[in-house]
Amino acid sequence: MVLDDRADDVPAPLRPNRRRASALHVGATFMRLLVALGALLVAASIWTALTGRAILSDGGLASYLTLDLLPQLQQADPRGDATIRIIDLQLWVRLLAYTPNVITGLVMVFSALTTTKILIAIAAARPFEPSTARRVHRLGLLMAGGGALAGLTDTVASFTFSITQAGDYDSGWHTAYEGLSFTAGDWPWTLIITGTVVTAAAAAFREGARLQHEADGVV
Repeated sequence: MVLDDRADDVPAPLRPNRRRASALHVGATFMRLLVALGALLVAASIWTALTGRAILSDGGLASYLTLDLLPQLQQADPRGDATIRIIDLQLWVRLLAYTPNVITGLVMVFSALTTTKILIAIAAARPFEPSTARRVHRLGLLMAGGGALAGLTDTVASFTFSITQAGDYDSGWHTAYEGLSFTAGDWPWTLIITGTVVTAAAAAFREGARLQHEADGVV
């Protein structure tokens, strides 16, 4: 009988460990939940942009969202009973207003999917395979780049609305609201900074992959 002693050649920290693998698989399950939440954010944003309603509304006239709920508005005080509904805005205004949320949702979906693959690889004692290093690098770029794109789009939307839609004090959105003010753009700095750190950490994974490749060559 031939004994297979290849497991002895695997460093102890890299061998599959049931407890560690279970914890990582729990993390992977949590990532799948984030995929669902990101997909819901994308669907809800597109739905609101197209219909002017919240995704769980009852469909009645009262379910239409009003202008003061537009993401880029910081303050909007109604003039008496006058209101402007989001559905009454031009389509390009609605699409631009909710594009940052769509981008954020897509970043959540693809970041969580990539993280799931990384966790599964680590649970299988394959943290330093070239494919894992590439996924870590891709994850960092996705988070940092996607977050920056969402922030930039939101800033552009706020600036565009302030100069094209608000009007003067007797026109545009001022006909129904007073005290209009816009945000300076909502930048997801936590996402951007985390993505930058993950991108830097990818260098360690690439170095680990290189060392493992050299060790395999020696063996």
